[in-house]
Amino acid sequence: FLTFLAYPALRSSPRDRVPLLDWVLAAVGGFAGSYLFLFYVELSGRPGQPTTLDLVTGTVGILLLLEATRRALGLPMVVVACVFIFYTFAGQYMPDVIQHRGASLNKFLNHQWLTTEGVFGIALGVSTSFVFLFVLFGTLLEKAGAGNWMMQISIALLGHLRGGPAKVAVVSSALNGVV
Repeated sequence: FLTFLAYPALRSSPRDRVPLLDWVLAAVGGFAGSYLFLFYVELSGRPGQPTTLDLVTGTVGILLLLEATRRALGLPMVVVACVFIFYTFAGQYMPDVIQHRGASLNKFLNHQWLTTEGVFGIALGVSTSFVFLFVLFGTLLEKAGAGNWMMQISIALLGHLRGGPAKVAVVSSALNGVV
């Protein structure tokens, strides 16, 4: 949702306003992203049996996720994702070591978009639970001046010694680690 509002589609896209198409993509992405939340009762009543709306939402969601990834992280990450999506479908044609039965489009979309094992799986849960908190706490410490304070303490204690800069780096890192 926010990626379409924060990152322009192209280098030539306007920077002073958000184009209408990006607002539309953000709205559609918001719906696709909240689909599990909005229809969890229906989805829990028919696990593994996606309807046409489920599949359309999953397709749109995956395509918008790839576009958001392109905008935020660049084309190489999208290429990596597409290689793994291709591997999902072409598993039966792969060499023996990495061969598998493959998956149908229905199974792929159901697993990746409508369960908590794909896009909304462990990686997203860890990111929202732990990584976000570490980044938030680190930003809070930085804005409060704690990083500079730890560096100044380290310089005062060890800066005058032989090899001082290296010792300062180690001690200030240790102080950050203690927090």
